[in-house]
Amino acid sequence: MDSRYHTYRRHVLQARAAFIHGAFLDQIADHLLQAGRELAFLLAEIPPGVLREKQEEMLIDRVKDPSLQDALELLALSSTLTNSYSLSRREDEEVKQRRWQRAAWLLEQMDVYLEELAGAMNEQCTGPEAVPFKGSASSVQQGSGQRDV
Repeated sequence: MDSRYHTYRRHVLQARAAFIHGAFLDQIADHLLQAGRELAFLLAEIPPGVLREKQEEMLIDRVKDPSLQDALELLALSSTLTNSYSLSRREDEEVKQRRWQRAAWLLEQMDVYLEELAGAMNEQCTGPEAVPFKGSASSVQQGSGQRDV
């Protein structure tokens, strides 16, 4: 479970860094999609009692939220479509803008889940050998040097 959490956290942090530094949107999408997969595995692996029942229900409901799933699928699909087909210049710019907005929203959601998981898991960690789980504690800011493929 610790390994999944840290892998999830790493992908969220890498997506945020890529977003802020104006990396190619496909790189950001890849990290967000991997974070989404890790989050699903992580929630499936959390043993009973680690999270309070209400916290677990809340996280699972949020992850199963159709808008999050749709956004992940659309981000993956739009990456494939814009790389495979040539669009008119105007359509291309509109598609890119929607993809950046979707990526920003997804990154914010992943940050929220990261903070909530860290907080919930830290409540369960006690004793001198307990290593606290870290959240993200930073907001997403869209850089001006955005690139896209």
